[in-house]
Amino acid sequence: MSISIVDKLFTISLLNMGSKPYEVIVVGGGPIGSVLSSRLAQHGLRVLLVERRSSFNPPFRCTGLISPRCLKLSGLGKEVVLREIRGGYIYAPNGYSIQVESTTPKLYVIDRPRFDKLLIERAADTGVDVWLGCKFVKLENNKVWVARHGSYTTVTSRLIVGADGSHSRVASCAGFPPIRNVLIGLQTVVPYHPKRDDFVEIFLGRSIAPNFFAWIVPAEDGVARVGLATDRIAAGYRYLMNFLNTCNLQPQNIRSGLIPIETRRRFVQGNVLLIGDAAGQVKPTSGGGIYPGLMATKLATKVIVRYISEGLPESYLTTYERWWRSTIGSELKRGSLLRKVLNRLDDNIMNHILKVLDHPHILRLIADYGDVDYPSRVVLKLLQEPAVWLQLLHFR
Repeated sequence: MSISIVDKLFTISLLNMGSKPYEVIVVGGGPIGSVLSSRLAQHGLRVLLVERRSSFNPPFRCTGLISPRCLKLSGLGKEVVLREIRGGYIYAPNGYSIQVESTTPKLYVIDRPRFDKLLIERAADTGVDVWLGCKFVKLENNKVWVARHGSYTTVTSRLIVGADGSHSRVASCAGFPPIRNVLIGLQTVVPYHPKRDDFVEIFLGRSIAPNFFAWIVPAEDGVARVGLATDRIAAGYRYLMNFLNTCNLQPQNIRSGLIPIETRRRFVQGNVLLIGDAAGQVKPTSGGGIYPGLMATKLATKVIVRYISEGLPESYLTTYERWWRSTIGSELKRGSLLRKVLNRLDDNIMNHILKVLDHPHILRLIADYGDVDYPSRVVLKLLQEPAVWLQLLHFR
């Protein structure tokens, strides 16, 4: 079954609504919603996936950097990988840079449109009813209102899952507490020839991207994804244009979006469950949400399957939240603390820190233990190096 016949899927689903009610409706066909839908269908559940996009074309707001373990967790292979990243240049606010290089790939730059398309096609192939070009409108208990081509229909289900991003309308309709701590992320694609095509470039500084960072990520040949994130929401576009001008780069289409860097106070309310960016399951240190969201799909699948198959009460769904917070959620909590510490450092201190880290032994530790999914690991390793912290404390 292919999503190219979504009109047929939509029609069949409408005809069968009375005889074949859905057990789970997933709103949002990004990687998290697609993978969760596939997992649930593989366990025999009747699943409807509702996605507002009708096609998967660039440009995307996502930088498209994921770890090898994240790719494995998605179930896809290297057919979506554009290039392997083994290291990077990190620039201090004063322009001083350090070079971190690993002997093995630390990251993959992926073709994000193809990544999303293959995952949603796999969902259809596993038996999920996929509705593309359909907009979630509202929910009433176990009833979901969907708009498509100017007409409305309602679908019923025992469980509704919001996988519809940081602006989650599902969360809003269900009355979940809002996410307050957000960044604005902006990105464009530019012609670019990097110093090394297996390196990313990271730029720090309050005049560049206050309380976060800017990046240049090589993608297709001769092209880079350039962007930044900052908590200065209203000034984000100005910061990006200043950065591009400084680098003498000409932007093409600029895409922007809000990045949650805190998790919601709860992920479950009644028969509504949130996952991925909708739940704020995003790494505070990098703004990436694919890995923590995919980890959440494993936990949510176990809980949802048992909830449906055994007819358990809605209160059982909170097991998913408890499991998440005790596993990958604990790493995100450590990342949030690290983010808060970094936000308190001024540019002079950041200049000093990068100078101290620019030592062969320390750079090797960073290369060996640096992990975009678990950044606390390299911090804990550096804490075991007294000489480093003595030098850091001698800042004047």
